[in-house]
Amino acid sequence: MDYVQAAKWYRKAADQGHAMAQCNLGCIYENGQGVPQDYIEAMKWYNKAAAQGDAIAENNIGVLYHDGLGVATDYTEAIKWYRKAAARGYSMAENNIGVMYHNGLGVSRDYDKAIEWYRKAAAKGETLAQNNLNKIFSGD
Repeated sequence: MDYVQAAKWYRKAADQGHAMAQCNLGCIYENGQGVPQDYIEAMKWYNKAAAQGDAIAENNIGVLYHDGLGVATDYTEAIKWYRKAAARGYSMAENNIGVMYHNGLGVSRDYDKAIEWYRKAAAKGETLAQNNLNKIFSGD
C-alpha cells in the first residue's frame, strides 16, 4: 500500500468533513504511515471524526488516553471515550471497557463487569474479547 498517497487522499476527504477519512487520517498519523508519526495530529483528526459520531475515532481517542500517546495517561478519560464508542455498538470499545474493569483502570476492579463487557464484544465476534474471556475462565 502506498501510505503517502493514502494520506494525501484521506486528507482531501477529511478537509471536506468526511468523518471516516478523518478517522483514517488519524490512524495514519498514529502509526506513522506515509507521514511522520504524530499523536497530537492523530488526536486532532480523531476528535473531528468523533464530533460527527464516529465510534472508531471515539475508541481510538480512548486508546491514546489509555496509553498516554500525545496526551498524559488518563484512564478516566479513556473509559469515557470507550463508553461513547460502546454506546454506538463498537465491539472493540466494549472489549476495552472489559479490560479497564479487569485491571481496575479508571474504574474499580470488577471481574463480573469485565466479563459482562467481554461477553458483549465476544457475541459480536470480537476475537480479543473471546480471548480475554478464555483467559479469565482458564485461570490465566
